[in-house]
This record gives sequence, C-alpha cells and structure tokens, in this order.
Amino acid sequence: MTYIWIPLIIIVSMVVITLAIFAIVRSAGGDVAMYGGGAQAPLWYFGVVGMQALTLTFPFSQAMSVTRREFFLGTLLTAAITAAILSAVFVIGGLLEQATHGWGMNGWFFALDWVWAGGVATAALFYFMVAMLFFVVGFTAATVYKRFGTIGLTLVGIGLALLLVVALWIVGRLNAWVAVFSWFASLGAIGLTIWGLLLVAVLAVVAFARCAGPSPDRSALLGGRLVMADDLGHDEPEPLLGELGVEVSLFGEAAQAVRSAAPPEPDRTGASDAPP
Repeated sequence: MTYIWIPLIIIVSMVVITLAIFAIVRSAGGDVAMYGGGAQAPLWYFGVVGMQALTLTFPFSQAMSVTRREFFLGTLLTAAITAAILSAVFVIGGLLEQATHGWGMNGWFFALDWVWAGGVATAALFYFMVAMLFFVVGFTAATVYKRFGTIGLTLVGIGLALLLVVALWIVGRLNAWVAVFSWFASLGAIGLTIWGLLLVAVLAVVAFARCAGPSPDRSALLGGRLVMADDLGHDEPEPLLGELGVEVSLFGEAAQAVRSAAPPEPDRTGASDAPP
C-alpha cells in the first residue's frame, strides 16, 4: 500500500487534475504547448516514505529480530522495485502522450522534451534515479533526526543551505554563470542521471553507516540479558524489554535483547565422584 498503491493514486489524481486544467486552458482559446508540473507529486511522497521507513518500520524490524543490515538492504531493494514500477508508469504515460500528441491538447505531463531527447531508455533510467534520490534523501535525513534530534537535523539543513549560498557566491564572483549553465545543458538527461545515481550511492553509504551496528559503549547487562543498543534513537522506552520490567529510555527504541551466556546448571542427581 505504502510503496505501490499510494504513489499510483497520487499519479492518477495529478493526471486527472492536470488534464482538467489543460482542457480549461484550451476551452479559453489557448493554443500553445502546455506542460504540467504535477508529475513531481509522487516523488515528494517518495521522500516522505524514505523518512517513514526508518522512523516507523525500523523499530518493528528489530522486534522481529531482523538485523540492521538486512533491514537496510531489504528497504533499499523495496524502494528500488517501487522506483522501477514508478519509472515504468512514467514511460508508459510518456508514450501515450507522444502517440496522442499531448492527449489531443498539446499538453504534456510525462513526456518532457529534454528528458526524452535521449530516448525511452534514458527517460526510464532518469525517472528511476529521481525516485531513488528522493527516497534516499528522506531516509538519510531520518537517520540524522534519530541520532541528533530536531535541532541536529535543522542545523544540517542550514549548513547545506549555507554551502549552497557560498557556491552561488563563488560562481557570481568568478562571473561563471554562463559556464555553469552551459555545463548543465551539456550533461543532458543521461549525464544528470549518472550524477544522480552517484549521489544516490553516496547517500546510501552514509545512511548505511548510521544503521551499521550497535555502539559498543551503549550496551549493558540487564535482567540476565545482554542489551545491545542502537544509537539511532535515545528518548523512547524500549518495548522489547517490557518482559524484563525494565524501561530503557537511554538505549533508544531499537535495542536488541539477547540472552547472555547462562552459568552451567548445578548437578541435581546427587551423584558424586568422591569415594563413599
């Protein structure tokens, strides 16, 4: 539902709304090519899904004794499959638009000229990259939030914004706007796709490093069990330790409890090796 049906519902809804707007413009006498921006709506939702994958699904996965490595790889694989499905929907929609000359109204929702200039395969890979990029950005932001809280996530966002401002200032000082825009234009859809996939890989590595394993200094022996704490969170009681009657707010919401090595059972048979 979260990964497939809701994105499809969003796409269908935006297509219907966009076509209705195109029809209104045409009925008012407009005769120019029209381009709708509603195609980005499911992509923003994909970013939200990336956040929820960690904040909502991760604690449940730990309760099911799923390792963090398995959780991360499984979540990323699910996102990749959904991104492929989303890409296929965009490609099919683009082919329909090309066959009908923009739904008979010269209105374009899926088939943006600069994306489709490299062909169907390039368009499919581009849409896949964008969907994965939104998901991984959301997932990575969630790891920052779970580790450093709202203040930490806010400071990271402000820091990235400042870096962008500095970069723009440097470009302006060097009077290199023409060169920068020419470089982006020379990349085309396939070039942007390659750079986007590289960014997806980098963010995935960063997110995986945050999910990799428990911190050795955040473990303790409680109730005869070794509690290994996940350092993604630090302010919620751990439901997995309820049976121990221990509320471990310092260890976060994703602790894993495993039985420690029990001492050997004493010999209750009454047998003895000593001579009578």
